[in-house]
Amino acid sequence: MLKKTFEIYNNQHAKLFIELYEYEQGRKTLNCIIDSQGYKGHAPLYPREIDKYISQLENMSNLLAGESCIYDINSNHFILLSFSGNELYVSGTIGDYSHHTLMFKFKADQTILKHLIQAFKHLM
Repeated sequence: MLKKTFEIYNNQHAKLFIELYEYEQGRKTLNCIIDSQGYKGHAPLYPREIDKYISQLENMSNLLAGESCIYDINSNHFILLSFSGNELYVSGTIGDYSHHTLMFKFKADQTILKHLIQAFKHLM
């Protein structure tokens, strides 16, 4: 198993890291690590339609507008990136599939979009 860690966003108020695991059979999974205002959590995220998310994130990066919601196919967990006026917010829920859930929301800058695009391109 190979593991790559991507620093998607990191400032004094919020951190988002993605770990990409690649298994011998070619299967790839994500683990999201979030620290928002001192609340921390990590959880697997199994998105599909990666090319759709990359396209949405590239459009957001170019226009500095819009939104993209990245859904986990095995649960109701998600990560939503959305512009409200000139401000970009990241919100959502992550957790395991039975007991623990982290609901979060933080303000970010547009650099998060390019880092997320780069990480998602490794899933393709």
